[in-house]
Amino acid sequence: MDFGACPISKTSLMVAECRAQETEKGDGTRRFNDPVARLLAGDRGRELLSRVPSIPGWSLFESIVLRTLFFDKAVLDAVRGLGNGSSGASTVQVVLLASGMDTKAYRLDWPTGVHIFEVDFEDVLQYKTQVIAKAGITSRASAHACISANLLSDDWVSKLISTSFCPTVPSVIVIEGLSMYLTESDVTSVIQKVSALAVKNSVLVVDLYQSAEPTTPEGMEQVAKIRAYFEQMGATIGGLKGSPSQFLESHGWNVDYTNPSNTKVFYKCTKL
Repeated sequence: MDFGACPISKTSLMVAECRAQETEKGDGTRRFNDPVARLLAGDRGRELLSRVPSIPGWSLFESIVLRTLFFDKAVLDAVRGLGNGSSGASTVQVVLLASGMDTKAYRLDWPTGVHIFEVDFEDVLQYKTQVIAKAGITSRASAHACISANLLSDDWVSKLISTSFCPTVPSVIVIEGLSMYLTESDVTSVIQKVSALAVKNSVLVVDLYQSAEPTTPEGMEQVAKIRAYFEQMGATIGGLKGSPSQFLESHGWNVDYTNPSNTKVFYKCTKL
């Protein structure tokens, strides 16, 4: 599956392959269990991961595993916080933007009352839902909707609201594994729309890639290899030039927690 509408969506198959390999380690050593990752990754995901360049001191597989662990915990903590906090919400909305092969809806232990909204290209969502339905696996959320949209060119906010999303209550918004493939201008556009949508006490869980040019010949060679690998899939490496924390704060978010991973940092933020 190559997802012609958006070539960078192929990277989601590679990410699914990472989750599949971690799951297949077995109960004794695996750090999470994703029962549908192998089905989603398929042969294409395995092939894409096998072509990742070898870089000393860096493992794409380990980076994806650590990212998965962070996002799983941060999202569940945010959901429980909104459900049990001062708002005492009986329904908590979770929006997964550019969800790709994300399987949180099918594998996490959601509290009662969680409504999940996934937004991505139509062919991406169609592929995922068909594969999962064929396997007889159902969402663990109380409600689950998929919205077909291009985050950069479509009015995805209006589509989201028309699919029973309530914009007047705090929500959990998740953007995982997207920013490194966007220009700084596109990252800003997405965050501006998210910030306008989110009301006070909403939670944003996001990873922001800070583009930094290496200063050594070895570093330049390693970055060139990584960029060439992703460019073969139609993905151009971008990201932010400035501080991700300051960027988020400038858009009305209080950074509650960060977990640095090289130039890519995971953030859990609360809307002021």
